[in-house]
Amino acid sequence: KGKSISTSLDVNLQTVVRESLMEGILLANKNFESVSTIQRGASIVQDISTGQIISIISMPDFNPNQFIEGISEYDYLTLNRSKAFNNYSIQGLYPPGSVFKIVAYWLALNENLYPEGAFLSSDKIDCQGNLSFGFNDGSKQVYKDWKLDGHGLVDLGSSIKQSCNVYFWDIALKIWRTFGESESESILQEYAKNLGFGNQTNIDLPFEKFGIVPDRQLFEEWKVSRPELVRPEGWLGGDLMNLIIGQGAITVTPIQVSNAYRSLIYGQVDKPYLVEEYFQSNSKNIDISSKSINLLLNDFGKVTNVGGTAYKAFSILGSQAEDTGGKTGTAQNPGGQNNTSWFVGIDSISNPKYIIVTVVEEGGSGSAVAAPITRRIIQYLKGIEMTPVEFGEITE
Repeated sequence: KGKSISTSLDVNLQTVVRESLMEGILLANKNFESVSTIQRGASIVQDISTGQIISIISMPDFNPNQFIEGISEYDYLTLNRSKAFNNYSIQGLYPPGSVFKIVAYWLALNENLYPEGAFLSSDKIDCQGNLSFGFNDGSKQVYKDWKLDGHGLVDLGSSIKQSCNVYFWDIALKIWRTFGESESESILQEYAKNLGFGNQTNIDLPFEKFGIVPDRQLFEEWKVSRPELVRPEGWLGGDLMNLIIGQGAITVTPIQVSNAYRSLIYGQVDKPYLVEEYFQSNSKNIDISSKSINLLLNDFGKVTNVGGTAYKAFSILGSQAEDTGGKTGTAQNPGGQNNTSWFVGIDSISNPKYIIVTVVEEGGSGSAVAAPITRRIIQYLKGIEMTPVEFGEITE
């Protein structure tokens, strides 16, 4: 108490990130109809080499100076009703949608586990817009991609570029048929947990949430403790199909997503932090080769360039977009809510320094809202003249 601390936050960047997130939230309200006003979201900028957080913004926010001389009951209730006291960067729990596909990407490379008929990451399958197969456990039999006419021939890289669901569903099907009801059945979940999903990152901020990585064991526990959340049959093949594209019972926080992407690019997992004075490293290496890291960065670069799901959002950068990258995510929500809008950006694929994660709760499409927010932040980080946050395009 009373001691000064020095954080890693860049005050000027904080202003840019806050402005960009606010512009994006206004854009979402203008372009999407929702039951209530869209007002919640978060953006994080993390230094890849150190793990430091150099910007962290949660909306809606409040001015702490209001509390110096006391705050009226009306003002307090207004802030509380809008959930302005929540830090959505570390407490917002959302389905990750397609930003979770990097877990399956890493698994596929490490385990040589590709769709039926593919044996290398460069082998292509024909994505016709849906996947039909037979489950013997009551799961649905046909899964339709967001692009109903299909993506054509795709390999691992182009499935990230175009966010092809069918490619990853095929991997889930391979896992189920190969390992179903064995000890290795949860191989995807184990890869996710190795990146920190389902657990706290232990960032030096209070009240961080854990999130959920669902599996058979959890569903069995829920059948007793929370039966309203699961069907009597428990864990089915269809649950794995949902999980691999970041849907279903999975929930993550923005800080988990940022740290997971940072871990894959840097090759080790560590806790993110804001105050270096008290930081104690607890890093562990992860099983990813430099070749796989370079492949991953190259595939991220395809997302923000011609044919990628974030191309329109980044096209304003012209040739400078060639050295950016990222991953879009559009996550469905229950109860008639709008989709959650995600984008994970990398400032440079040739010399990556920063991970930028943006999420807008009920913000619609990741490529339309979260991607252009992140693009504006990347402009600042790269020293490029910033342009307004403009609506991208609806993909996924």
